[in-house]
Amino acid sequence: MDTNQILPDIENFISATLDSERLILISYLSQDSCSVLDLAEKMGQEPASLLRHLAILDRANLLTISENDGIKNYRFNSKSIERIARQQFEKPRPDLTTIDLPEDQKKMVTSYFQSDGSLKMIPTQFKKIQIVLECIIKSFKFNTYYSEKKVNEILKKYNPDTAMLRRYLVDYQYLDRERDGSLYWRRDDPPSDPGIA
Repeated sequence: MDTNQILPDIENFISATLDSERLILISYLSQDSCSVLDLAEKMGQEPASLLRHLAILDRANLLTISENDGIKNYRFNSKSIERIARQQFEKPRPDLTTIDLPEDQKKMVTSYFQSDGSLKMIPTQFKKIQIVLECIIKSFKFNTYYSEKKVNEILKKYNPDTAMLRRYLVDYQYLDRERDGSLYWRRDDPPSDPGIA
């Protein structure tokens, strides 16, 4: 995932939890289901003020709301945190639809990737390495410089042996780099802008 982009759910979560009163609300609602009047009593706040905070938490999908005898009860939705965590740390999935390969080769390369997008193992045969690298290079933008640290961050999502993957990408001419290894870029599109991802 591009670290310059914040997914909408994460952005809403951050915005909703930046307020100290809403954090206190979350702490109460993670322990038990409460009505606005219950919360007002616990927090010593006016119900109208709490309703505004609850509306913000609800828009961020951080609450579950149930109704009993016409009274709304609020509870913290812990599943929303799990969903946000999955989004934040989701590994890239190889997009084989953009690679022009015969069906048997697509099946072969799919067998190297796990369901989370990481590599089961780095292949050793020339043709298989090339096909896997065709998938990995899709994680690098055109017209962009990458520091070695950033290249490693991207490659770590595929396999812990970032040095080997980085070397393959350079040796097989998918990435080019400065002599000192300080900057990398997609070889088929040398950057015209010195900005670094």
